[in-house]
Amino acid sequence: MRLSRIHRLSVLIEVLVGGIDAVVCSAALLVRVVGVFDVDVCCTVFGVFGVGMFDVDVCCVVCVVFGVGVLDVDVCCAVFDVFGVGVLDVDGCCAVFVELGAGVLDVDVCCAMFVVFGAGVLDVDVCCAVFGAVVLDVDVCCAVFVVFGEGVLDVEKKIKIINK
Repeated sequence: MRLSRIHRLSVLIEVLVGGIDAVVCSAALLVRVVGVFDVDVCCTVFGVFGVGMFDVDVCCVVCVVFGVGVLDVDVCCAVFDVFGVGVLDVDGCCAVFVELGAGVLDVDVCCAMFVVFGAGVLDVDVCCAVFGAVVLDVDVCCAVFVVFGEGVLDVEKKIKIINK
């Protein structure tokens, strides 16, 4: 199931105007991934990026959301460490993103991606690089920020994405 372009835009407008509630969270995830998630699962995943530490079961739910299938505990928890705990060394960071389907990454790209998932300041190039070296349209790219807990997107950033 995919959200229509109009629906996705309405989600972004809602995010820009107000808070991120369960409906927005669910819609953002539907834009990012293939499949339908109920609100509880959606917001649990969103919480992993925006709140703090969760147990292994929740961690593995996050891994599944990223389209890599059922992961063993070691890989799943390595992904969780990137998003919820602290700084991993370069090898660990790159290994995680290989599992997430981003391909073989050089050190600069890998570390840039880590910054993205660590809630740092993002520019358009980094945003699009995160998602597998493809240029994303503005709807998907902006929705991704919502999923990763970045909160409200400023207008200037949206314009830069449109002009990419």
